Amino acid sequence: IIQEIKRSVAINLAGIEKSLANGAYGGKANFIPGRELELDIVDNADAIACRIGRMLKVNDDDDLNVEVLNGGKQLLVQIPSERLAIAGDYSVAPLATGSALIQSIIDTFDIDKFQAVEIKTAAMGGYPHNVKLGGALTTLLGQTTHL
Repeated sequence: IIQEIKRSVAINLAGIEKSLANGAYGGKANFIPGRELELDIVDNADAIACRIGRMLKVNDDDDLNVEVLNGGKQLLVQIPSERLAIAGDYSVAPLATGSALIQSIIDTFDIDKFQAVEIKTAAMGGYPHNVKLGGALTTLLGQTTHL
């Protein structure tokens, strides 16, 4: 049970879509007028999940699990156990998942380098300058940097 919890990350795709649409990045009080992005994240949940899976997969026989939930509003990602086994702690789950999520959105919507920062901040908040993930990722045990 502990292994399943450590490797699990929940992603709020509807939250990312709303954050981008409102220009609210990295927390409730952080708005950047003029930097809004209208992207159909929820409608493209299957494509995003597929790309995340391809990026996180270690081999064809691993136990990677990427599930689309709530009609595309959320994703459950369980990284391959092999990734967790070679890591020093379980921060590999949210960090690898967050990186794959960001890249999958950038690729799905053909985002340029000048707008990629909005995608990153909507997904992971102010990380790494603020170790508290303020974006759309949640781990079941809480943040590794706060335990």
